[in-house]
Amino acid sequence: MKKVLKAIDYLSIATGWCGNAVVVAMAVYMCANFILRKLFNFAFNGGFEVVQFMLLIIIFTSFSFTNTYKRHVCLSLLITKLPVKLRFGFNTLICILETAIVAVISYGLFTQGKYAMDTMMVSTTLRLPFYPFYYVCAVFAAVFALTLLADVIRSFMAVLGDEECQQYISLGWS
Repeated sequence: MKKVLKAIDYLSIATGWCGNAVVVAMAVYMCANFILRKLFNFAFNGGFEVVQFMLLIIIFTSFSFTNTYKRHVCLSLLITKLPVKLRFGFNTLICILETAIVAVISYGLFTQGKYAMDTMMVSTTLRLPFYPFYYVCAVFAAVFALTLLADVIRSFMAVLGDEECQQYISLGWS
């Protein structure tokens, strides 16, 4: 089971690297657009649209990555005061709820992508189709749901007394 959890962690880290690559591409794109505008009075058409699509991908790649490293916002004021088994029990329930919500979001993104493809929805300036971005975000949301599912398993193992899982889950609690 721990090998599967490690594989999910590596998948999450890979999505983080994808997000980092998009950040670099966005920075290069924005700098090139700025330099061309200032030096040659030329700018890329639809620059704002391109940056919006890149930001969307960056946001969805960051969810699973930050969850893997426990760098997301966590309200742990009350949970840290509880006994160990109860603490990890509540965490398991919270992780189950989070996983369900993110799975529904991922499903919604897939269905919206299908709708955008069927209706040929495109951006206003560049006429870029929306559906590839819906599908990309749906995949990254599914990876996030998988990461949260791994947290459900780790939380349940922590309730059963696995010290390694207890340490991993406790990383986000301060």
